[in-house]
Amino acid sequence: MELGMFAFGACSNLTEIEIPDSVKKIGRSAFSGCTNLKEIKLPENLKVVSEHLFYLCENLTDLKIPGSVTTIYAGAFQGSGIKQIVIPKNIKYIKKGEWWSEEGIFADCKNLKTIEIKSKKIESCFKGAFDGVNTNVVIKVPKSKLKEYKAMFQKSGLSKKVKIKGVS
Repeated sequence: MELGMFAFGACSNLTEIEIPDSVKKIGRSAFSGCTNLKEIKLPENLKVVSEHLFYLCENLTDLKIPGSVTTIYAGAFQGSGIKQIVIPKNIKYIKKGEWWSEEGIFADCKNLKTIEIKSKKIESCFKGAFDGVNTNVVIKVPKSKLKEYKAMFQKSGLSKKVKIKGVS
């Protein structure tokens, strides 16, 4: 089962939603502009966080990405209210948008303080993936990947002023 592109786009009255595990794919911008969305439960077998999925979800402050996700697309969290986020251990790709965007995945996330990356498998980030990340954000990465990820993320638009820490 698939939740289509713009399925709930600009539904300003939507405040919470639970997507059933039978949904395998969520189309790009499905929740884009849901300015009052505060809580969402994503399906446990989701593989992709699609392009602009939570664009301008200003009241979405907390989000759990399922461990099954392997790919995050451009602008996925752009302009959202998330404060901290954990990128699960199976993420391999941070990809450029296939549609109309190349925005950073966390661009304009004014409340974002911490990005914790559990994955040791990230193979690629598109140029611009980390554009627009506030310089007060702390990124935590696996200690064994600190040097590699720091170089990769800075090549992908992350300011050298953003603190990246290796954690066990």
